[in-house]
Parts: sequence; structure tokens; C-alpha cells
Amino acid sequence: MVEHPAEPLASTLAEKVDQQLRQKYADVAMPGNRKVAADIERQTGRRLSGAYIAQLRNGTQTNPTSHTLQILADFFGVHPGYFAAVTPAPGDGSYGAAREAIVDGTVQAINARLMDASVETRRAALAAVEFVLQHDERHRQGEQRRP
Repeated sequence: MVEHPAEPLASTLAEKVDQQLRQKYADVAMPGNRKVAADIERQTGRRLSGAYIAQLRNGTQTNPTSHTLQILADFFGVHPGYFAAVTPAPGDGSYGAAREAIVDGTVQAINARLMDASVETRRAALAAVEFVLQHDERHRQGEQRRP
């Protein structure tokens, strides 16, 4: 997976595609949709039309197939789940931290590494994450008590 610098969290599919394109082509002028389509085909061996890329970028195409999401994910080096809608739960104070983790790629990287793992391995990873979070919480509480 490609690590990306933190940017504001994109919420719509169009914003996510645009954000990934800016990162992919950060060192060159932003190409047109036909060039992006050609680059996708060259890199992945699968085809999306320039017109379809335009629809993704301008927000008129908001419900691509899982096949299309996989092509985009392979091209950008992210998990297909990256393109899913991100909707905060109202009043959920933990959303900010989750949002930051998603933006910096950590959650995506962990998720991608565990995709093909066994159920037992995924459960062990979850237990390890819970342990680390509990340790972090105890550490933060200890810092708050100090004068």
C-alpha cells in the first residue's frame, strides 16, 4: 500500500478519486481523463473509459461496481474500502481520531494486511489492538493526574 500525507478527509467518491489523483500525479501536471484512463489500463491491465473517469471525478457517477472499485484501488494502491462512504456518527467523539487514522493510511494498511489472514489471526490482531489502546488510555490517564 502507498502511504499518503495527511489531507482533509474526502467524503464523496468524487473527492476521494480527486484526492488520489492529486497524490498519484503530485510531481507532474494533472492529466486529463483520457490520459488517466490510459494509465489505469497500462498499470492494471483493465480498462475504464475517459468518460467514466470524468463521471467519477465530477460526481455524476456515485455507485460504481465492485469491479470498478477494485480497478481504482489497484491503480491508486489503496484498499477498495477506501472508496466507501465515510459518515460520522452524530456526537461520536472518537470519530476525529478514526478520521485521522484513515487519512494517514494506518487503518487502511492494517486492514489490507489482514484481508487474507485467517479468522484466528484477525481475532489475535484485534486483541493486540485492544491491549495497545488500553495501555494508551492508562498512560494518558497517568499524565492527566500529574501536577
